[in-house]
Amino acid sequence: AMPYAATRSFGEAVAIPFVMLGFGLGTYAQQKNKTWLFLIGLISIGVAVLFRYQVGLIYVAYTFLLLFKKDKKFFYTALVAGFFITALSISIDLLYGRYPMETLFEYFVVNYKYDFGACKWYNFILLVFALTLPPFCLVFIDKIKKVFMDNLEVAICFLVFLIAHTITSHKEERFMLPIVPFILIFISALWVEKKDSMLARFIFSPAFLIINTIVLIIVVTVPSQKGLIEPLLFANKKLSTEKSILINIGISKWAYDTHLKRSISTVDYLLLEPITAKYLEQALINDNEKDQIMVIAEDPKMLFLINKYSSSSIKCDQITYHTSIIDKVLFKLNPKYNGRKKTTGSVLCSKLVI
Repeated sequence: AMPYAATRSFGEAVAIPFVMLGFGLGTYAQQKNKTWLFLIGLISIGVAVLFRYQVGLIYVAYTFLLLFKKDKKFFYTALVAGFFITALSISIDLLYGRYPMETLFEYFVVNYKYDFGACKWYNFILLVFALTLPPFCLVFIDKIKKVFMDNLEVAICFLVFLIAHTITSHKEERFMLPIVPFILIFISALWVEKKDSMLARFIFSPAFLIINTIVLIIVVTVPSQKGLIEPLLFANKKLSTEKSILINIGISKWAYDTHLKRSISTVDYLLLEPITAKYLEQALINDNEKDQIMVIAEDPKMLFLINKYSSSSIKCDQITYHTSIIDKVLFKLNPKYNGRKKTTGSVLCSKLVI
């Protein structure tokens, strides 16, 4: 998850330690009959909900399981923790000038109002299965039921989260981050159950070591969504904030707030045809204080007319393409869904001193 955290702050990633701490304390507290420790555990899960509202599915499932087990003491404790987190959420809204629970309501509105990318209904199921390293994980198949029943509460919360996301059309891999640690812990438990098995020792263990090492090296050294982020970092590096203009053709503006210096003047180019050198020259003429223009484009073809352009007034560099191996592969696999991973381009043009 760390390469993603480096390119974009995911609420799902931030929620992970709070979810795991909450379940750890909750399970231990029930074993030791410590209500106060259970309260802290449920509050921890509640904090995770504030970072990513989908985690609320886990909280609700956990609470209903306590009710189903007729464990009144811990059920009421879960309700108290829930009220505390709700009050905290309301306080945050009021602090930012919103009405109580406005952020939560807007979250639902946005998710159902806009047409987000949709995958096949089984996308998350395949993703979860892939994280278990098939087909090597099949050596554990005879122990799945035992581990599931030994960890029933966690397992049910896991399934509720997975099923709910499976029947929702808006699907992004990052939504699964809060339950990735559950997958790893289940695999670890299965591994322990089969620690003396020759199949586990000579099939799963080597595969686990080799595959994870290779994948780890790739994801740590090769960033994702480079085409979306790198043009803005490139602009930060190349442009003088007082004497430059950044022209954007189609790259999502949400990334500006995180990755672009606020002092850089930006212009959105809305024309459908490729940008011309004449357009850039006129922009510099209209603003005598500017002597640099960088153009970033979602489609590098929009930059062909200014590639290496040179005249008596401006000189442009050649197109710089922003992409990575991972982005190329993911975009090739699903161009419609992985649009943010497409190759983008940029060109820096400078005013010539006469």
